[in-house]
Amino acid sequence: PSPRAVAPRCSAPVAPAASAANAWAPDSWKAKPDHSSPTFVDPEGLADAEARLKRLPALVYSGETLRMIDSIAKAGRGEAFILQAGDSADGFGEDEVTAVDRTFRLLVAQVVILAYISGLPIVKIGRLTGLFPAGAETKVEAKDMLETYAMSASRLNLLRATAKSSKSMGHWLRIVEEIAVESADQEAVVKARTVITRVTDALDFTAACGLDVSNDETFRTPEFFTAHEARNLHYDASLVRTFDVDPSAGDFCTSTNLLWIGEHHLARADSDAHIEFLRGIANPIAVKVGASTDVEDLLAAIRRLNPSNTPGKIALVVRMGAQSLWRRFPAMLRALSSASLAVTWLCDPMHDNFASITSAPAPDAPRRVVGTRPYDLILGEIAAFFEICDAEGVFPGGLCLEMTADPVAECLGGGVTREMLFDEGMYTTSRDPRLNGAQALDVAFRVGEMLRQRTKSERAAEAL
Repeated sequence: PSPRAVAPRCSAPVAPAASAANAWAPDSWKAKPDHSSPTFVDPEGLADAEARLKRLPALVYSGETLRMIDSIAKAGRGEAFILQAGDSADGFGEDEVTAVDRTFRLLVAQVVILAYISGLPIVKIGRLTGLFPAGAETKVEAKDMLETYAMSASRLNLLRATAKSSKSMGHWLRIVEEIAVESADQEAVVKARTVITRVTDALDFTAACGLDVSNDETFRTPEFFTAHEARNLHYDASLVRTFDVDPSAGDFCTSTNLLWIGEHHLARADSDAHIEFLRGIANPIAVKVGASTDVEDLLAAIRRLNPSNTPGKIALVVRMGAQSLWRRFPAMLRALSSASLAVTWLCDPMHDNFASITSAPAPDAPRRVVGTRPYDLILGEIAAFFEICDAEGVFPGGLCLEMTADPVAECLGGGVTREMLFDEGMYTTSRDPRLNGAQALDVAFRVGEMLRQRTKSERAAEAL
């Protein structure tokens, strides 16, 4: 019987005959160089951990992953907008429930703001599963994979329960105000309350017209998807499943809905273990591209990952930095358009906008250096991404943010001063600087307005 009564039956796929040309199997990547999966200190326990994972239920299912592909395709056509957000840390620490809940609440608040201002459906993607340290130089134990599975299942259960806990749209509107108040940013509070009032008025109007949608399940139960980096292929490959409901749909990696890889995999597309694994699964794939990405390598990798050129299968996440975007991105856009490859473009304004800040001299205290992401550069890269996409006739399909609902001070600007960066109670990241709640809401307001202006311009052009 199925591991869950409500889930479709699934099983580990059968490997194809070894003689088949260009054959793929969930473990065919093992025949190629793997430079990114961690090294296991107990290789004798690895096979046992993989075998146990293969017997465990899927964490996500084929139907939702196929809906995600359709949503990504819509974003590529300008019919939706993607917001991928989460904490860059490998774990949430001791208070897991509170951290996951607060991150989800902030994501929902951003979605409500973006959807209302832009008038577009917002595709919600959380970075919440499959957390592994990166690089072959990193050493882990086989049991870590089982712990990651358990942690991911726990988080997904919590999020699914939270998403279904609302009785009406009003619940999510109250969260917008709560997040704004927690941010202690008065401007954010005023803007949030304005959005809440206008959405409430719109709901009252539709109810007066005989269409009460405030309690409709579509409105009160937001669908969200998950994503993580394809770091540990032993883990992801052990969770590949085929589903009895539609075996022809292919093999799905059920550790998450979407997996992504960095640009360092592109130069060896034919021999890279990660691309070999990803080319055979039915999940959508995101590829991070930067200023140093070779366009020919990118084209070759996309063709290998998506030979049928299926819309929604490939998302390209641009992370070049505010300064380099104008120099490198337009040519990359033109090359992909000329090749007629179906991709959806997303902007990651966090990754390459990095700066080191040194503390002011103080008596009897050494100077300290912290890493930050200047908020004005983050906003600058977002604005440039939209302008370049508009100029090239491509829709800006989405945004990837590293953020937390906690009142941290890690990204300089947007209410965060240099002095706050050196407050150990406010600079708490274990890895990369994150936006705080006030900054994350401000980004949502700004991007929502950019999308609204774009829609108005398109309508004006159509009217001519």
